[in-house]
Amino acid sequence: MTFQVSDVEISSRKIRRLAWGHSVLSFVFNTVIVALSINIISGLFSH
Repeated sequence: MTFQVSDVEISSRKIRRLAWGHSVLSFVFNTVIVALSINIISGLFSH
């Protein structure tokens, strides 16, 4: 899994808020995916 930030300039305050919200949402989503994967894998090896 890779993450990349491109060099773009966001000049509109509305779009900047939308981009910030999108980045926070994607961070939370990816954190949940990683946590669930670790939980499932550790559950498989604990039995």
